[in-house]
Amino acid sequence: MKFARAIAATSVAGAALGLVPAAAASASTASQPQPAAGARPSAAPVAINTCGSGSAPAVRPREFGLSCDSSEVLVRLRWTRWTAKGASGHGADSLNDCKPDCAQGKFHNYPVHVNFWGLTAVKGHSGEKRYTHYSLTYTKKVPYGLSRKRSGKL
Repeated sequence: MKFARAIAATSVAGAALGLVPAAAASASTASQPQPAAGARPSAAPVAINTCGSGSAPAVRPREFGLSCDSSEVLVRLRWTRWTAKGASGHGADSLNDCKPDCAQGKFHNYPVHVNFWGLTAVKGHSGEKRYTHYSLTYTKKVPYGLSRKRSGKL
């Protein structure tokens, strides 16, 4: 039961996720063709955990923290789509079982399909966008206390 409570808490904490545009992304975008002088580049959304964990914005991240306390992290992510309409991919939801407590708990990986969707403006950052919703679908074993599909606001 402690595991189910920890997961419920991380789901609420996952609401702190936000997204910003590629202008703030890693140097991997530097090798992409540049627009003509005076043209405004079309910015691809980038993922960022806004909990103050120090994670840098990234396009198509391989890992993405869903909780502010690091008890839930999406790992081994492979993205099949990353557009203004949404992002889709698959990987594993790595969850801490918090047994006997979260500090000593072990992480267990559950294969998932991941979706982000619904862009909105980032307050205080003109022209920048973030996703507003996420969903996870467990493709094999479902963690105790959770349903096969879960979603929420970011």
